[in-house]
Amino acid sequence: MEGVTDYDIVDWCKRYHIPLKNIFMRDEIPKSSLPNGFYIINFDDSSGRGTHWVCLYINGQQNLYFDPLATPVLEEVLPFNVLANTYALQSNTSKLCGHWCCAFMYCLNGSKNPVDDYYDFTHKLFNTDTAENERKRS
Repeated sequence: MEGVTDYDIVDWCKRYHIPLKNIFMRDEIPKSSLPNGFYIINFDDSSGRGTHWVCLYINGQQNLYFDPLATPVLEEVLPFNVLANTYALQSNTSKLCGHWCCAFMYCLNGSKNPVDDYYDFTHKLFNTDTAENERKRS
Protein backbone atom coordinates (compact mmCIF):
# COMPACT_ATOMS: atom_id res chain seq x y z
CA MET A 1 0.00 0.00 0.00
CA GLU A 2 1.32 3.43 -0.90
CA GLY A 3 1.14 6.69 1.02
CA VAL A 4 -1.73 9.11 0.65
CA THR A 5 -2.02 12.72 -0.43
CA ASP A 6 -3.99 15.46 1.26
CA TYR A 7 -6.64 14.99 -1.43
CA ASP A 8 -6.93 11.29 -0.54
CA ILE A 9 -7.41 12.20 3.13
CA VAL A 10 -10.12 14.77 2.33
CA ASP A 11 -11.96 12.24 0.12
CA TRP A 12 -11.74 9.55 2.80
CA CYS A 13 -13.08 11.93 5.46
CA LYS A 14 -16.01 12.91 3.24
CA ARG A 15 -16.80 9.25 2.53
CA TYR A 16 -16.83 8.32 6.23
CA HIS A 17 -18.35 11.59 7.53
CA ILE A 18 -15.27 12.58 9.52
CA PRO A 19 -15.41 16.30 10.41
CA LEU A 20 -11.91 17.18 9.20
CA LYS A 21 -11.35 20.88 9.90
CA ASN A 22 -8.14 21.39 7.94
CA ILE A 23 -4.87 19.98 6.68
CA PHE A 24 -1.70 21.93 7.41
CA MET A 25 1.95 21.74 6.58
CA ARG A 26 3.87 22.34 9.80
CA ASP A 27 4.66 25.99 9.00
CA GLU A 28 0.96 26.70 8.34
CA ILE A 29 -0.34 25.70 11.79
CA PRO A 30 -2.06 28.75 13.31
CA LYS A 31 -0.37 30.16 16.37
CA SER A 32 -3.73 30.92 17.99
CA SER A 33 -6.46 28.55 19.10
CA LEU A 34 -8.19 26.16 16.73
CA PRO A 35 -11.89 25.22 16.71
CA ASN A 36 -12.77 21.73 17.95
CA GLY A 37 -12.26 19.00 15.39
CA PHE A 38 -9.70 16.91 13.56
CA TYR A 39 -6.61 18.35 11.88
CA ILE A 40 -4.03 16.56 9.78
CA ILE A 41 -0.51 17.95 9.84
CA ASN A 42 2.44 17.13 7.64
CA PHE A 43 5.96 17.26 9.08
CA ASP A 44 7.22 19.06 5.98
CA ASP A 45 6.90 22.80 5.45
CA SER A 46 4.83 24.37 2.69
CA SER A 47 7.77 24.53 0.28
CA GLY A 48 8.12 20.72 0.35
CA ARG A 49 6.13 17.81 -1.04
CA GLY A 50 5.33 16.24 2.33
CA THR A 51 7.08 13.71 4.51
CA HIS A 52 4.91 12.32 7.32
CA TRP A 53 1.28 12.74 8.45
CA VAL A 54 0.09 13.15 12.05
CA CYS A 55 -3.32 13.96 13.49
CA LEU A 56 -4.37 16.60 16.02
CA TYR A 57 -7.77 16.33 17.70
CA ILE A 58 -8.96 19.49 19.46
CA ASN A 59 -11.95 18.73 21.68
CA GLY A 60 -12.11 21.51 24.26
CA GLN A 61 -11.07 19.22 27.11
CA GLN A 62 -7.96 17.16 26.43
CA ASN A 63 -6.38 17.76 23.04
CA LEU A 64 -4.97 14.61 21.46
CA TYR A 65 -2.00 14.17 19.14
CA PHE A 66 -1.51 10.97 17.21
CA ASP A 67 1.73 10.17 15.43
CA PRO A 68 1.89 6.62 14.03
CA LEU A 69 5.70 6.72 14.44
CA ALA A 70 5.51 8.28 17.95
CA THR A 71 8.20 10.85 17.19
CA PRO A 72 8.38 13.84 19.54
CA VAL A 73 5.42 16.22 19.26
CA LEU A 74 6.00 18.92 16.67
CA GLU A 75 7.18 22.15 18.29
CA GLU A 76 4.39 24.00 16.46
CA VAL A 77 1.78 21.83 18.21
CA LEU A 78 3.16 22.14 21.77
CA PRO A 79 1.09 25.29 22.54
CA PHE A 80 -2.07 23.17 22.18
CA ASN A 81 -1.16 21.17 25.33
CA VAL A 82 -1.66 17.71 23.82
CA LEU A 83 -1.68 14.16 25.09
CA ALA A 84 0.55 12.20 22.69
CA ASN A 85 1.07 8.50 22.06
CA THR A 86 4.40 7.22 23.33
CA TYR A 87 5.11 4.23 21.11
CA ALA A 88 4.99 3.62 17.39
CA LEU A 89 2.16 1.69 15.78
CA GLN A 90 3.61 2.07 12.28
CA SER A 91 6.81 0.47 11.06
CA ASN A 92 9.49 3.04 10.27
CA THR A 93 9.76 1.53 6.77
CA SER A 94 6.05 1.94 6.07
CA LYS A 95 4.38 4.71 4.08
CA LEU A 96 1.01 4.24 5.77
CA CYS A 97 1.04 7.24 8.12
CA GLY A 98 -1.90 8.87 6.32
CA HIS A 99 -3.86 5.62 6.58
CA TRP A 100 -3.08 5.42 10.30
CA CYS A 101 -4.29 8.99 10.82
CA CYS A 102 -7.54 8.25 8.97
CA ALA A 103 -8.11 5.13 11.09
CA PHE A 104 -7.46 7.20 14.22
CA MET A 105 -10.02 9.83 13.20
CA TYR A 106 -12.54 7.12 12.34
CA CYS A 107 -12.18 5.54 15.79
CA LEU A 108 -12.51 8.83 17.66
CA ASN A 109 -15.24 10.41 15.55
CA GLY A 110 -18.32 10.92 17.69
CA SER A 111 -16.61 9.58 20.79
CA LYS A 112 -18.18 10.41 24.15
CA ASN A 113 -14.88 9.54 25.90
CA PRO A 114 -12.09 10.58 23.52
CA VAL A 115 -9.24 10.03 25.97
CA ASP A 116 -10.45 6.48 26.73
CA ASP A 117 -10.93 5.75 23.02
CA TYR A 118 -7.50 7.25 22.28
CA TYR A 119 -5.99 4.86 24.81
CA ASP A 120 -7.94 1.91 23.36
CA PHE A 121 -6.75 2.74 19.84
CA THR A 122 -3.11 3.15 20.80
CA HIS A 123 -2.88 0.38 23.43
CA LYS A 124 -5.60 -2.22 22.87
CA LEU A 125 -6.41 -2.36 19.16
CA PHE A 126 -2.74 -2.22 18.27
CA ASN A 127 0.51 -2.80 20.15
CA THR A 128 4.26 -2.25 20.03
CA ASP A 129 4.77 -4.93 17.37
CA THR A 130 4.69 -2.65 14.34
CA ALA A 131 4.92 -5.51 11.84
CA GLU A 132 1.83 -7.10 13.35
CA ASN A 133 0.06 -3.72 13.38
CA GLU A 134 0.82 -3.24 9.69
CA ARG A 135 -0.71 -6.64 8.91
CA LYS A 136 -3.85 -5.68 10.87
CA ARG A 137 -4.14 -2.38 8.96
CA SER A 138 -3.80 -3.84 5.43
